[in-house]
Amino acid sequence: LLNDKVAAMVAGAREAAELGADGVMVFPITELETSPDRIMRTVDTHHQIADASGLPLIGFYLHPEAGGFRYDVPLLDELLALDSVAGVKMASLFDAVGTQDAIDAVRRHGRLAITGEDRMFGPSLMWGCEAALVGIAAAAVDLTVDVLDAWMTGDTGGFVAASKTLDDFAKATFYAPIEGYVQRMLWAAQIEGLVPAEAACDPFGPTPADGERALVERFLASRPLT
Repeated sequence: LLNDKVAAMVAGAREAAELGADGVMVFPITELETSPDRIMRTVDTHHQIADASGLPLIGFYLHPEAGGFRYDVPLLDELLALDSVAGVKMASLFDAVGTQDAIDAVRRHGRLAITGEDRMFGPSLMWGCEAALVGIAAAAVDLTVDVLDAWMTGDTGGFVAASKTLDDFAKATFYAPIEGYVQRMLWAAQIEGLVPAEAACDPFGPTPADGERALVERFLASRPLT
């Protein structure tokens, strides 16, 4: 099964290259977390994908609740030794210490630290992330942009205010069950007029609990306008 997963990832990356992709982000293989040779197998998977596609890679330190596993520093040091790895996206959800350690490792190797930390977005920039690839930017995009702009321009007061607003949005969309965030973000996008009602449905996610949509609606109705 593990070999089949790796083969599928290699084939997908090769196809992405043929279709004109500039790079690929490699999803963690959960089964490797408890493997005694997890570092070697994880690095080898990235090597195979890079070799087959010829594309630069982004590693993906993803929280287990989303099907990933946490990349500790020994693993990251081996992974970042590959010339093909251009950076690592951090999406630990709530592991502040692990995220800081991962960011430090990425920067130590001179690679790009990318935040995917929807619930620690502002802090992850302060810890050293220099780019963002976050689910929370799928709707109410200006809230994420405001945080990035304030940080990059050194506007401390604006950064604190924008981070507070984005955190409030995250509280309305990113919480357990975490995989429900897809539906919540689709609701937000629909309310904003970005997608039609018939498309604002996640058929693969958990059944939303009572009040989940109302929480998103209340935030969007009360959010500060920029």
